[in-house]
Parts: sequence; C-alpha cells; structure tokens
Amino acid sequence: FCVVGWLRQLNGDNHVTGADAGKMAGGITLGGKWVMGSNDSLHYQLSGGEGISRYIGLGITGDSAWDAVRDELDPTGVIAGYVGWRHAFTPKLRTNLIYARSDYDNDASITGQLVTKSVQSIRGNVFYTPMPKVDIGAELMYGVREIENGRKGDISRVQFTTKYSF
Repeated sequence: FCVVGWLRQLNGDNHVTGADAGKMAGGITLGGKWVMGSNDSLHYQLSGGEGISRYIGLGITGDSAWDAVRDELDPTGVIAGYVGWRHAFTPKLRTNLIYARSDYDNDASITGQLVTKSVQSIRGNVFYTPMPKVDIGAELMYGVREIENGRKGDISRVQFTTKYSF
C-alpha cells in the first residue's frame, strides 16, 4: 500500500490588467496491490485533488483556467482511479484486465463547453516471456471521452509490444 501527496504553486499573469495570480494546489493518491494467490493479484489506485490534472491520464485537461471575471486562476478538480487484475497462467504467460476512469470538475463558464469532463477505458492484454529479459505482448483497448457539453467519442485500439530488458 502506498500514499503519495502533491503540493504545488500555480501562477499566472494577466498582462492586460496587470493581475498576478497564484493558487496553491495539490492532491493525494492511494494505491496498492492485493495478492490473491500465487497466480492472481489486484492492483488499484485512486487520486484526487485540484490543479494536478497534468499528472492524471496523460494530462488530458489543464491544471487550471483563467477566470477573467475575478482575474485569477481557477484550479481544475479531478478524481481518477483504476483497478486491474493480473493473472499468470504459467511463469511465461500472463494477462491483465484493467478499468480506468477520471472525472474533471471544470467551471464551464470559464473553460467553455469543449473541455474534457471525463474519460474511461477498459483494456485487456496478454504477455509472453519466451526467454529471460524478453517480453512480447498485445493489448486491446476501448475508451470513451465526454466533454462538458455532453458529447462523447470513443476509440478502439489494438497494440503490440516487444521488450528486451538489459
């Protein structure tokens, strides 16, 4: 089990009005692994906070937006997490099934209606280790992104990998 905390300073300058705005931002992550036997484990993580979006899911939305009415920064709130099950069929063959989701608390009157409201994905993969230090794998992923105006888009992807560890 692990606990991680973030604390950071967000700064912004409005060169038109001369406003110099700063906001404290931060969040917390809780995560871990539950070993359910010799061949199975459950991996999990939950993160939440404000102004930490760049550290969640490839930085799909901004850490903050400029509030022109108040002439200050408005940090974006986020809650995100994943759960994954790993199963080893043999010492050389294993698979993972993973679900991930993140939800963003945007003030749409500041950011507009086209920013990301939420993303989620499910993925399944298989890895084979034919010899020490060599992994070959394939993954199937399906994801959905929703923006503030309620519109959604989805993606399906198949990817392959080969890794040599040295």
